[in-house]
Amino acid sequence: MQCKKLVSIWTTLFVFVALGTGFAQDVYYSKSYALVVGISKYASLRWKNLPHARSDAAIVADVLRKKGFEVLTLYDRDATRPAILARLEKNIAPRLNPDDRIVFYFSGHGYSKHTGEMPEAYLIPYDKDNIDENDNLIYISMSDLVRQSKLMAIAKHQLFIIDAPITAVEYVKSDVIDPSLPDYIATITKNKARQILAAGENKYASEDSDGPVHNVLTSLFVQGLDKGDADINRDGRITLIEMFSFIMPRASNQSLKPKYGTFPGHELGEFVFYSPESIRKQEAEEKELKTEDLTVKKQAPPVVDIQEGRLFIKTVPKDARVRILNIVPPYRYGMMLSPGNYKIEVSKPGYQSQVKWMTIGKEDRIHESIHLASNRSYSQLYIHPEPKDAHIRILNIVPRYSPGLALQAGKYLVEISKPGFKTFKEWITVSQFEDQTIKPVLQPIFSKDQHSEPTPEEEQEIVWQKETALIEDTTISQEKRELFVDKQPVEMPSKKESILPADVSSKEKVNLISDKPQQTKEIPPPETITKRTERFSERKQPEAKSPETKQPEPMPPKSELSDPERWQDELTGMRFVWVKGGCYDMGCGAWTAHCDTDEMPVHKVCVDGFWMGQYEVTQKEWQTIMGENPSLSAYGDHYPVEKVSWSEVQTFIQKLEKQSKNRFCLPSEAQWEYACRSCGKQQKYAGKGVDLNHVGWFNENSLFITHSVGNKAPNDLDLYDMSGNVSEWCQDNYQADAYKRHASKNPLILSGNEKVVRGGDWSDELPQLRCSARRSYNKDMKSKDLGFRLIRINP
Repeated sequence: MQCKKLVSIWTTLFVFVALGTGFAQDVYYSKSYALVVGISKYASLRWKNLPHARSDAAIVADVLRKKGFEVLTLYDRDATRPAILARLEKNIAPRLNPDDRIVFYFSGHGYSKHTGEMPEAYLIPYDKDNIDENDNLIYISMSDLVRQSKLMAIAKHQLFIIDAPITAVEYVKSDVIDPSLPDYIATITKNKARQILAAGENKYASEDSDGPVHNVLTSLFVQGLDKGDADINRDGRITLIEMFSFIMPRASNQSLKPKYGTFPGHELGEFVFYSPESIRKQEAEEKELKTEDLTVKKQAPPVVDIQEGRLFIKTVPKDARVRILNIVPPYRYGMMLSPGNYKIEVSKPGYQSQVKWMTIGKEDRIHESIHLASNRSYSQLYIHPEPKDAHIRILNIVPRYSPGLALQAGKYLVEISKPGFKTFKEWITVSQFEDQTIKPVLQPIFSKDQHSEPTPEEEQEIVWQKETALIEDTTISQEKRELFVDKQPVEMPSKKESILPADVSSKEKVNLISDKPQQTKEIPPPETITKRTERFSERKQPEAKSPETKQPEPMPPKSELSDPERWQDELTGMRFVWVKGGCYDMGCGAWTAHCDTDEMPVHKVCVDGFWMGQYEVTQKEWQTIMGENPSLSAYGDHYPVEKVSWSEVQTFIQKLEKQSKNRFCLPSEAQWEYACRSCGKQQKYAGKGVDLNHVGWFNENSLFITHSVGNKAPNDLDLYDMSGNVSEWCQDNYQADAYKRHASKNPLILSGNEKVVRGGDWSDELPQLRCSARRSYNKDMKSKDLGFRLIRINP
């Protein structure tokens, strides 16, 4: 009997130890493996250091060890592409058995690009990249992970956790099991699972995190797993769907949209973590409820109103249909739901439907935003003005407006006018795959007393509107039209300017353009219209309400330039802006916030005045001198030239100087940053706008292609595209400590093996477009996102 008691005691102790260490999960798995990768420092200056990535990875590794995983780690310089793939192929894959599981965790940089119908996502290893090489040779693509998943196919369950900013998550459609079924856990632990949990488009770092974990996805994953918070139904097991349901609403409140997906080979299985922590919490709660203080007089328990959960779903497009498939009542925004699992379907004709499971606990407030991918590649614009017969134009594009006009995502300057009414002119934002409808109401120009004579201002407004309508409504051939508008939107005269003779009085002008049929139907000769339009293009259009700008139009001949701070090369048409000399604090200061070590220290530099190219050198300008176009994105004459090395730029300059009889060079770093910051002002980006969408093309708005020069707002010096579009070569050789070597006046570093590149490009993340950001490339390097602008050497 004594022996039986000892055996019972030891058995009980073993169970408690197993519960404490988490090894009781062996009921589902034989062995558990994990590869944890964290990269805070990168060999390539193209990728900014991430201060929390390595520490976050170390915390995940510790939590997985507590859960019984055998963990391999790769940090910083050890986390190269060959090393990461070798750990999976040679160290883990050969050891796997049918009842084993594997976790791959990555924290570091990532990016996505469109290579066809679907975007491809890349994880960035420590390796120093080569821009001329294929991305698949220097980064780890989602296709590489799919291949690794197939090599580890013998394992029952696989989980890939990607704490990096990627948009592409592979998803394989498969049947799902209702979590409310009695045999749910038995089924999902028996079948194979190939699941992915990714941070989404923007990897967001929490500056106010109290603990050592700073990245939102990792922080919530650790909280949900280590503390058992993700065990929503308190059954002692955390499924990946439960983990995702725990993370998603909390991450959404911190501007992060995690992604869930699966790889080929996924069946009805689901990765499961055993969670003794949640059992302890439940037991503690129950014990607390059972504890009774006998010294206190018994009173009736208070009435506790336990609210049901609420579900708030926002959709893009807004009028998409939302249904909850496993309940009868129709969905309403913010509807109350009992704790449980719900199957949500969002659909709309012309869009790809989405179906997802969501878990709602007691008193939860779940806010979910679901974006449907459109089956068409454009958005439509509908304008319903009042009065209905008002004239509608879109000034920054050539096609005329028609209801439902197909447009790419972007900003469009809409003008709506009618004689006798004030003209409506505003920038309208058209979002990708989301149709836009506006209903502007025009205000009358006339004074309140309708019987009084119109004021001079009202007469001039009517004159301007009539003249505009006369030009716009004139019917001429498209060939003639292209001759005088040069394929650009026609610029109308200001309201104070008139195409009628100056010696005609205001009342006579009104009579001349009155609504008499015989006068309004007259069509002037094309030659007259051409002259009028030429006069219009010489005048400045009234300022728009948005910082967006129209595309550059051909400048008048040099003889007609009256501004002493503007100069145009007669041979190529390149325009230059005079930048007056001065002194400024060069480098990354407090106004920039995020700094790399090679952007410091901040130091005072003085530069002499110089002529800076107003735009990046275009493909047309390059072809005029070189006779060929090397650009990968050869979309048109006004697009910046790219795929040109620093050495080839020097050849271009030599040929240009011989033909134009002027001297040119690339800007020095000091000149470039001084001009980018509008004569050294404390500006983070090249422009006034707080929102960089107004001043530059980068990975979030570029669609991963180059754009024609001058499409965004300029900085204070009227220089365009200095933040984004294509990166730009500089004259200096790159030195990481160049700012410690700079001369106080006109500094120029000429020692070193690589050249400086500035400005960021269309594939870069937002921080890399700041004025102070520096990069280094070999002078023979060519890239589809690398171009240049010139300095005209003072004659």
